[in-house]
Amino acid sequence: MGKSRADRKFPQLATENAKYYSVFYEGQHNDSRTATYIALTAAEYGACVTNYTEMVEVITDSSGKATGVKVKNNMTGEVFNVHAKSIVFAGGPFTDHMRKIENPNCKPAVAAAAGTHIVLPGYYCSRGVGMLDINTSDGRFLFFLPWQGKTLVGTTDRKGPVV
Repeated sequence: MGKSRADRKFPQLATENAKYYSVFYEGQHNDSRTATYIALTAAEYGACVTNYTEMVEVITDSSGKATGVKVKNNMTGEVFNVHAKSIVFAGGPFTDHMRKIENPNCKPAVAAAAGTHIVLPGYYCSRGVGMLDINTSDGRFLFFLPWQGKTLVGTTDRKGPVV
């Protein structure tokens, strides 16, 4: 992006000392909606989908193959079994905790990370285009992105403590 366009798109910035502008395109989505749609689609195809529950044990057959999980309803305390042809541990940063339920001696496979994001009024960001600063004092990126009529501000993830 040239200097004159950057000045028009980001009038709030002091651009006289800027050396260059890069434009990149990246998708964004609402992760809670994505998770809901995945759960609804899975249910449509016969999956057992629950809320406010946790896996407390992996059920195995006599050969040691996982055939299901024991699930606890955290609202009622009820425990029930769910059997399946295949099991996916999709726990994001908590996946290693789930894996340890199956095998307490497993080695960690997920590196935890941390990031900070805040939502500001939409006028803090140009409409239709965000801004990325790749030269912050702590070495992380800083971004301002238009998001659902607001401005999403954050840093890129950094390595964090294991959750």
